[in-house]
Amino acid sequence: MTSLARGQNTALSQTTLAVAIAGVAPGSVDLFAIQVGDDGRVRSDADLVFFNSPTSPEGAVRLTGPDALTLDLTAIPPAISTVRFAVALDDKVPGSLASVPGLSARVGADDCPAGGLTTERAAVLAEVYRRNGAWKLRNVSAGWDRGLVSLLTEHGVTVDGPPPAAAPPAPAYPPAQPAYQPPPAAPSYPPAQPAYPPAQPAYQQPPAYQPPPAAPSYPPAQPAYPPAQPAYQQPPAPVGPPVNLSKITLTKSAPTVSLAKSSERPTGHMRVNLNWTQGKKGLFGGGNAIDLDLACFYELRNGDRGGVQALGNAFGSLDRAPYIQLDSDDRSGQSQGGENLYINLAHLDDFVRILIFAYIYEGTPNWASANGVVTLFPPGGPEVEVRLDNPDRRAISCAIAQLHVVNGELSVTREVQYIHGSQRAVAEAYHWGLNFTPGRK
Repeated sequence: MTSLARGQNTALSQTTLAVAIAGVAPGSVDLFAIQVGDDGRVRSDADLVFFNSPTSPEGAVRLTGPDALTLDLTAIPPAISTVRFAVALDDKVPGSLASVPGLSARVGADDCPAGGLTTERAAVLAEVYRRNGAWKLRNVSAGWDRGLVSLLTEHGVTVDGPPPAAAPPAPAYPPAQPAYQPPPAAPSYPPAQPAYPPAQPAYQQPPAYQPPPAAPSYPPAQPAYPPAQPAYQQPPAPVGPPVNLSKITLTKSAPTVSLAKSSERPTGHMRVNLNWTQGKKGLFGGGNAIDLDLACFYELRNGDRGGVQALGNAFGSLDRAPYIQLDSDDRSGQSQGGENLYINLAHLDDFVRILIFAYIYEGTPNWASANGVVTLFPPGGPEVEVRLDNPDRRAISCAIAQLHVVNGELSVTREVQYIHGSQRAVAEAYHWGLNFTPGRK
């Protein structure tokens, strides 16, 4: 892998690129891709690709995980000359990007390590740009002290809410003392007496005579016919709603949020992503590598119950029952996109409940070092995050979140219950009433 220093560039030979942010714990940094023209600004807010808008208008940029995306250079329209890759610390993470060890943007076979950052919480790490009909990659490493909102507004994105105010300057030390003011003069004695008799005001000239206004002419002048038409005005370009940068994190004190209503006829697929920190395998099979598997149990309105998981190759389907599908099985966390379940919201009324859970298929139970994060991406809404905190080192399964459809409304509730047992124990704990047979993947 080639490493580019800050400001260094290189030619790109591939047209399809995988972009990933390295050196960060899952959920601590958000990834943004910004498509801009020659003026360095977006055509519209749709040119910003992030967790609430995971695909660019032409499909050239697609977010595949919280810190990963794919880039198809052949699909970038001619009006776009540069695609910039930016990161911002999550609001709950203190400090600055300079405190993130090993922070870098990996674009295809090239690495762009962050350099020169100090107090910034948001930065453009790298950019892909056109030059003389070819595509090149540059390590940018340029940060914004005032954070993500300032970064986005500088690129022409309309953000929901005003930019953060700059921090007030620290007071000088020691503080400046006020200049000495002499005391007021003492009054004279005795006090001065007023003049007598008092002075009379000066004579004022009366105003000049004004003649009365002229009488109107008769008959009054008629307007020209036909009346002159106003010049045609180009209608203003439609302005969409401002970009919503909000993110919902489910906690013990606020465990539930509504996601969709069937009366609003939701469409599209809701993605459920599991990501965790990659471990390392030892020379003879030891080490702290861990294989987490994402899975779910479902109950449909017609009474059908079952599971979607890699074990037994039960990957499900989006076009027929259960309308849930698992896209892949990441055996060691090396995939930047993690593992994903997709739920077809067009069949929202067919669901009763869905239990999202994860289990350790291989490796020593070590939930603490895995730093697991499950993120739900409802189409058109803010992402919903559930962190696998308060780990139990003896458990091999964790029930993460439960989705319910009641009166046509889909809601998600945080669970994060660690269970000492495999899928059978999870199903029994939540009264799913399933029968299990041995399986492998």
